[in-house]
Amino acid sequence: PQADGWMMEVGGGTATGNSSNDTPKQSPPCRPRKQLEYVIPTGRDDDETWRCPACHAHYEDPASLSCGDTVCRACASAIGGVCPTCSDKIAPDQLHPSRLALRQVQKMRCHCPNRGLGCEAVVGVLDVEHHLGAECEWREEECDQCHQQVRRAEMAHHKDTTCARKPMACGYADVGCPTSCPQCDL
Repeated sequence: PQADGWMMEVGGGTATGNSSNDTPKQSPPCRPRKQLEYVIPTGRDDDETWRCPACHAHYEDPASLSCGDTVCRACASAIGGVCPTCSDKIAPDQLHPSRLALRQVQKMRCHCPNRGLGCEAVVGVLDVEHHLGAECEWREEECDQCHQQVRRAEMAHHKDTTCARKPMACGYADVGCPTSCPQCDL
């Protein structure tokens, strides 16, 4: 899907799979977050190191469990009191922020969620929302005249030429008629 509802592959696997050769798993209810396709530098194998063992996506708000393992904070309440890594019983109320995991994930870079549409940008994880909101020419936006979804880079052309609701002057404008109406009403 499109950027604002991104659900893309993550680091070579699917958004919810462990790796490219694993069978994809359904996202647990704790993972409604947007997924990103991360850029892993050649020669590094730490991609799996920074994935949550419960949802298999890169950590979001990582929290250390009482056993010492780490999961996403949202996943901690969905794992049923058992660590998905070591199977120790854990108390969800004994979570602590995992600053190391958070720093590592924040350093990661990812492709723009509109990569499938043509955007070639690679940005820091923390810069994705800014890129989509202010920079990505491949993001689709709603035309304020016809309400059709149009790529940001093509919006001006759309409004000037193909928009069905483009304001058009009356056929009698050359004799003084000030009326205009949408192109589709002519």
